[in-house]
Amino acid sequence: MLELRGKKVSDGIKEYVSKELETLSFVPKLAIVRVGENPDDMSYERGATKKLKSFGLDVASYVFSQDISDEDFKKAFKDINEDNEVTGILLLRPLPRTINEKDIENMIDPKKDLDGISPINIAKVFAGDTTGFSP
Repeated sequence: MLELRGKKVSDGIKEYVSKELETLSFVPKLAIVRVGENPDDMSYERGATKKLKSFGLDVASYVFSQDISDEDFKKAFKDINEDNEVTGILLLRPLPRTINEKDIENMIDPKKDLDGISPINIAKVFAGDTTGFSP
């Protein structure tokens, strides 16, 4: 039986990421997108921010009101998605029912899709295409 220890695995990932970052000429920037004040989402966001910053990554949170309209959220999400400084997007879901989540999944740039929610990434992962980003 193989026993995995969380700290050992985490330290190994951190070491791997640190070495990969040394090969880059820029610091990757992650956008965490959250709608509303769900305590679970806020806790996950804080933990992800702390962990990613410990790796040396830049992290920005984009927080929107629970009652944002579908149209306004799509416009704001489009701006984040098209921001050249943002290299990865983590969308905290589920989104409020007033926002068409499928539309957002179709909008996200597959190269920035950290959770593998875009149809392009999902199809690539299931097809065994290693250019797809899996969660």
